Amino acid sequence: MNRSLHKFILIALAGMMLGVPVCRSAESVASSMDQVIRSYRVQLLSRNPPAAETIRKYAEGISKDGTWPDINYADKSMASWKPIGHLNRAREMALALAAGKLSQKDERNTRSAVGLALDNWCAKRYRAPNWFFNEISVPGQMRDIIILLGNDLKGERRKGVTEVMGQLNMRSSGANLMWSAELSLHHGCITGNQPQVEKAAQAIWKEIVIGKRDGIQCDNSFYQHGTRLQTFHYGGGYLGVVCNLAWQLRQTPWAIPQDKRKLISDYILEGPQWMCRGTSTAPGTIDRAASRKGALRGAGLTGQLRLWMEVDPARSQEFKAVIARQEGRGAPLTGYRHFFKSDFTVYHRPAASLFLKTISERTTLTESINSENLKGVPFLSCGDHYVVRDGLEYNDIQPVWQWKFLPGLTMLPEDLKPSRTPFVGGIGNGLSGLTAMDYARASTNGTTLSLRKSWFFHDDSVICLMGGLETVKANGPVVSSLEQCRLRGPVTVRGSNGVARELKPGTYDFTSPRWILHNNIGYIPLNMAGVRVFLGPREGNWNSINSQYPATTVKEPVFQVLADHGKTQGAQGWIIILGAAPKELDILARDPPWRILRNDRDCQAVRFKGGLRMASFFQPGSSGTTKELTVDKPCLAMWTEDRLWLSDPTMGGKVISITWQQKQYTAKVPGGGGIAQLTPADAGKPQR
Repeated sequence: MNRSLHKFILIALAGMMLGVPVCRSAESVASSMDQVIRSYRVQLLSRNPPAAETIRKYAEGISKDGTWPDINYADKSMASWKPIGHLNRAREMALALAAGKLSQKDERNTRSAVGLALDNWCAKRYRAPNWFFNEISVPGQMRDIIILLGNDLKGERRKGVTEVMGQLNMRSSGANLMWSAELSLHHGCITGNQPQVEKAAQAIWKEIVIGKRDGIQCDNSFYQHGTRLQTFHYGGGYLGVVCNLAWQLRQTPWAIPQDKRKLISDYILEGPQWMCRGTSTAPGTIDRAASRKGALRGAGLTGQLRLWMEVDPARSQEFKAVIARQEGRGAPLTGYRHFFKSDFTVYHRPAASLFLKTISERTTLTESINSENLKGVPFLSCGDHYVVRDGLEYNDIQPVWQWKFLPGLTMLPEDLKPSRTPFVGGIGNGLSGLTAMDYARASTNGTTLSLRKSWFFHDDSVICLMGGLETVKANGPVVSSLEQCRLRGPVTVRGSNGVARELKPGTYDFTSPRWILHNNIGYIPLNMAGVRVFLGPREGNWNSINSQYPATTVKEPVFQVLADHGKTQGAQGWIIILGAAPKELDILARDPPWRILRNDRDCQAVRFKGGLRMASFFQPGSSGTTKELTVDKPCLAMWTEDRLWLSDPTMGGKVISITWQQKQYTAKVPGGGGIAQLTPADAGKPQR
């Protein structure tokens, strides 16, 4: 077999594997690689270039040896390696040159400064202690510089810059694999290495699967670094690479296969768009990145979706609706979703959204690496909730947070670590739902705290019930945090005496307040011994939670509600009302459209006006009277007069014997987050 024919067969086989047309000549392959580079250059130039004053400062500030005096080239930081700033500046200057908007003098000086900067880096080859900089960040910056400068980058300088880009190492999985494979593909296009391009494209599309250790999960959440939810952290990078490359590789031999395209479209619509409100998200979707500035406003999808609409035009109307919601032009999503693989619940209503991150023995505790998330352990992502209207509630107040009292947490004075338990899960019918958590914390000295928590989501109400509180070696009161957010306007409290008053900045202690109102969100404590409300400024600094930032003091106005459990018996908990007003809260406090059927260590159950009922059965038993629901195994249940939903929060699956409407039923509840459904007609029938 001659060499040309052998090469053609290899190209054909690669094309068949990718499910795309085969390029039939070396010229067309080269043209396709040029097209990829041109497409990526278009994306680079679509961003606003830096201000001319900034570029002038960079050009005038560089030394003759190609360094900037204000950059610490000896730095060894893991998360904020300072020398990368050198390439950031070189890239910004290259972008300004490519945009063609500099004066003649500035262009001449900038071109000279870029050359000095690149020559210095190629000579010194600075190395970071963190592989990510060496194999992804540095090659990525060099890739952009090569493409922006184009034919102006020549000779030995081009050779050196291309060699530095070649530091990339296509490895790992999930987002890390996507980033490195994208660089490898572009490097292959730049160097004319067709086999490298094909290998990288295959690696990228192969990574688009469901259920790998790192990547998209079967519930449309995203894992990275173990069973840890990372939808808008590593998952954001993963999705960005997919959207960018799928757009760049259209009408080339390496275009995204149809089945992979469908998988990504489904993922966007059923996963990320549900885990945000506008462009805001909750700490549970980004893990340690919650300690970064602006991170809670980092759920923007519009740039990616505008590219993706051209990749999957048949579903463009669905993506336009997502863009409209993110830009504030479309109605918010409405409904309940529980992402069982990641222990994450979202509840969207027109007035606001609530995000809840629980933890089970199946998911991983929050991480603190590279000197990030320094206060998040052991508090973040283990029962905390966040109520979001416009995203300003929590964004960038992390330095002043009392992390021990993140909203939703129940704590002792001692900093107990969360104990992961199997009974954690959710069940819903799309509009309403229930999430339950066997909540437990412990310390190495034997101190423990445990209770059963259930959150009931219906209409504009979120009812959190807590039953069966138990402690061992407790050295103080048990306190639950109802809220800790940015203070946004007046705070009104109606006390137990029926008098409502607007609070001035300060700390207030109440016994049995009827309700608290702030930012159109109402809080109704249930049978708590006491409630403390704080409103006013708090100070902190970013360096205390993330070492890449300076220790500059910041001050933020804070609204906080803490509830003391005391020794009170009975139904404890709280209710959050989304889109509340004083008159509405008065009506709800006087005549609530719900009834708590049971709230103890074995069962928590609520009946809503209209007939919807929900129950967490931590143990076999009844939700209340014999006319309600009885089960012979632990489970979660929702039911109306004509339908019953059941799930197993332990994810194992089980057969459950049920008494419903005084008739006998048997249900085979699937594992893995599945839901069994029954109707009255199923009475006495064999297992389903």
